[in-house]
Amino acid sequence: MARYFVIMRQRIPGILKAAVILVMGLLVLILLYLSVGNIRTRITTWYSDTQLVAWAGVVVNLAVVGMALFLNVLLDKFRQPRFGVTCGEARPWQVEKKADGVGDLQLLHVRLQVQNVGRSYEGACEVRVEQVFRLFSANEMKPEPINEHDPRPLKWVGRDTKPATLNAGAFDFVDLGVRHPESPENFRLDFADRGHLDLWLNEKDVAGFRIVGTVYGQRAKPKSFAFDLSWKSSEFGPILVKEL
Repeated sequence: MARYFVIMRQRIPGILKAAVILVMGLLVLILLYLSVGNIRTRITTWYSDTQLVAWAGVVVNLAVVGMALFLNVLLDKFRQPRFGVTCGEARPWQVEKKADGVGDLQLLHVRLQVQNVGRSYEGACEVRVEQVFRLFSANEMKPEPINEHDPRPLKWVGRDTKPATLNAGAFDFVDLGVRHPESPENFRLDFADRGHLDLWLNEKDVAGFRIVGTVYGQRAKPKSFAFDLSWKSSEFGPILVKEL
């Protein structure tokens, strides 16, 4: 049964193209009938002119080919995979979990949800943090880039940083970073085997950080994202998230 639905799904674009072409042809015939009145006499006159018939055949063939190519491009664009990226201040984006081998100590894990909102699967999905900025409490101070950061992939929750596959409508999570209760002023961006980047709120006038990155795939257009993160340096709790 599943195989039957897959086959039918593959045939739908071809059936749709044929139906559109037939409907357009019917509309042309109706318009000709209304404008000429006696369509049979008109057709007989046309067929008596062999040169006109030859040119009409060429025009019709070109029109059919052009329409088929246009519909093929349109349907491919319609079925193309696309990414959506979200982050929030509660589950499932922020989850407290016990630290391995540290008793009952709870760590706060912050995640990004990556979803394929397109209509076909996408392979080789990878999420990269490409820029990190310091945000300051003074409004007149512009965000300051952290120079020591280079673009690095994030790891998929429960796995590693290797590219993943997302079916149409499916979503998954990547680990953005972790917050430790014994260092409430710190948030650590986690890049698995590529290391980490510690963000501190104990620096002068620093009020938060801006995380900028991109989701990449094989066919989908790269999806950029940016989130402002801030938290209370004196308390251990959820991180405030603002999507830009």
